This record gives sequence, structure tokens and C-alpha cells, in this order.
Amino acid sequence: MPEYLLLLGCLLFLALEGYLQAQYQLFGTRYGLAAALPAALFFGIAYGFDHRGVLSLAITALALWVGVSAAPLAAFTNSDFAAAALSTPAVLLGLALLAVGLWSDVTRHKAHFAFAYVSLGGNLALFALTASLFSSYGLPHAGAPPLLLAVCASLIWYARRSQSYLFLLMGAVFGYIGVTYLLFEVLGSEIGFLLGTLYFPASAIGVALLLINMKRFLNISPKP
Repeated sequence: MPEYLLLLGCLLFLALEGYLQAQYQLFGTRYGLAAALPAALFFGIAYGFDHRGVLSLAITALALWVGVSAAPLAAFTNSDFAAAALSTPAVLLGLALLAVGLWSDVTRHKAHFAFAYVSLGGNLALFALTASLFSSYGLPHAGAPPLLLAVCASLIWYARRSQSYLFLLMGAVFGYIGVTYLLFEVLGSEIGFLLGTLYFPASAIGVALLLINMKRFLNISPKP
């Protein structure tokens, strides 16, 4: 019960801050400060009270502060969605969060926080890097594929370490996208089209084998 009350208090703080900004313009046009204040507060509370839910709020507020969040419907209404939400800061923040999560797990320092860091940071980095493959915004075009594959490899390694289906699927799905992109980008559209008649059926078989042998890959022992 105290954990839920702590989370409720943080949510009420956000509601109060939003009301004061809307009603009295407490922060004026300094929107970064409005996001930085709860981010700093929630990180302190999360580590002080050892609360993973508040940590997720802190990471979200941090994303707001660096300007990488976007409304869910913005992808359909804003032509600058890719530039605003999938820019270089999004990639860097995702990589930083992923690194912190892996470090926490390896060093066993607040290891139970690793899931929040790796899941949120990994998703942010993967989506941003994948979008940058097909966009002129964000990181240099040549740098996105190797970074994407490196993040996928890190997630697959962590999936085996933590025996997590989620991180294995994240690494496998986005890794497949990255490998497919590189294959067709290097070979060209004509050769890629011919090769696709073999590549896609073979990759479908590979996906089926992965799903069948997922528990073995993750070293998950069957229940007696």
C-alpha cells in the first residue's frame, strides 16, 4: 500500500504542476524547467524509496526534458514528427538509458531497476534508429545500421542473462529489420528483389525455429 500511495503522490504532483502552469503560467515559456523539475524529483524519490514505478515516471520526464516525446496522434497529424521525435537526442537518450540499465544489472547496483532502464531505453533507441534508416533526420545515415544492430545484440545478450522473452523479441525483430535493410541497400533493388524470393522464405523458417527453440535459447528449464 505505501508504494501505491507514493506513486499516487507523484501523479498528483504532476497534476498540480500542470494546473499551475495552465492557470497561472507558473513556468511561463520555460517548458524545459517544467519537465526537469519532476524528473529530478522523481529520480530522487525512486532511488530514495526504491520504487520502480516512480523511476519510470522519472525516465519519462527526462525524455520530455530533452524534447523527444510526442503525442501518440502526432505521427498522423504532424509532418515534422520524424524530425521532432526521432532525432539524435532520442537516439542518445535511448543509448544512455540502455547503458545504465545494463550497468545496473552487471554490477548488481539497484539491479531491479535494470528492467525499466533497458525496456524504455531500448525501445526508444530502436524506434529512433529504425526510423532514421528511412529518414534524413537524426544521426548520419551510415551510422544508424551498425548502431541498430549493436543495440539488438545487447538486448539479445541481456535476454539470455535475464531469461526475458520481451528483450529477445525486441532484439530479434529490430535486428531482422536492420539486416534486411542492409541486405537490400548493399545489393540494390534489382538483385535484392531476386534474392528476396529466397531470403524471405528462409527468414520465415528462421523465425519459426526461434519461436520453437526460444526456451532453450534462453536456458529456461521446463517446469517439472
